[in-house]
Amino acid sequence: MGDVADRIHQPFEPAYRPGVAVVIHADMSVDVFREMFQPVTAFNSKAHIEITADAVTMHATDEARVAWVDIHVVHSAFEFIQAGDTPASTALDVNGLLDVFSIPPADTITMTIPTTHEVHITANQLQYRTGTLREENVPEVWLRSEPGTEIDLTTSPAMLSKVIGLAVDMTDRVEFGTTPTEKSAYIAGTGDTDDVRVDIALSNTCEALGLSVEESYSLTYLDPIQQRIPADRPVQLQWGPDSPLQVQYPVAAGHGTVTYTIRPNA
Repeated sequence: MGDVADRIHQPFEPAYRPGVAVVIHADMSVDVFREMFQPVTAFNSKAHIEITADAVTMHATDEARVAWVDIHVVHSAFEFIQAGDTPASTALDVNGLLDVFSIPPADTITMTIPTTHEVHITANQLQYRTGTLREENVPEVWLRSEPGTEIDLTTSPAMLSKVIGLAVDMTDRVEFGTTPTEKSAYIAGTGDTDDVRVDIALSNTCEALGLSVEESYSLTYLDPIQQRIPADRPVQLQWGPDSPLQVQYPVAAGHGTVTYTIRPNA
C-alpha cells in the first residue's frame, strides 16, 4: 500500500520531451481518439497496436476467433505526431482509454507511449497512466480468410442497423443474398412468426449480377458491430458464398478505415 500511496502523491513525470525517442507521441481530436479505439469494444477491450513511420494500426478478435477488426489510421489524421523510425508493437486494454476522453471537456487528447510498457493520456488537466498488456496474452486472429468479392456494395448505417436491430429479437442469424431477377441484394432476418428484410440495388458492374449469392452471419457479432458505426459514414459490404462478410467504413475524416470481418457458419 505504501508504494501505491507514494506513487499517487508524486507528480507525473513528463512522458514526452522534445528530442527524446518515444514509441509514439500524438495530439488528436476527441473524435479521432474515439473512432480509433471504440471499434475494438465490439468484441472485447483488448487490442494489438502497431506504430510505424506512416500509420497506427490495431487489430482485435473475439475469443472464438470468429470475427475480428482491423483499424488503420495514417499519420495525417493527427494534429501532431512523433513516432520512432523502427516499427514497434504492444497491446492495450482500451476500456480505460475510452473512459478518459468522456470525463473532462477537451478538444484535444494527447497519447504518449514512451515505451512498449505503458501509455499516458492527457486531456486538459486530467492525466491518466496505465500499463500495456503482454502481447501473448491478447488473442490473435487465426487463419485470416479473405471476404467474398461476389457482392461489393455501399449502403448507409441506417439501413444496416434497422434490419439488424429488428432481426436480433427474432433470430440469431442474418442472411445476406441477392435477387438476380431484380438486380438487387438483400439483408434479411427470419424468425418463427416475424421477418425483416431490406433490399439494396446492385450496380451494373457487380460481378455477381444475375447470380444467386447467399450466406448467413451471426448476430452475436453483427449487432455490436452495427452499434459502433457512425451514423454519417457510408458502409461498404462485401460477401460471397462460404466466405467471410466484410464491413468497412472510413474514420478520422477519411484518414483511416475500420474493417470488421465475420466468418460464415459460426
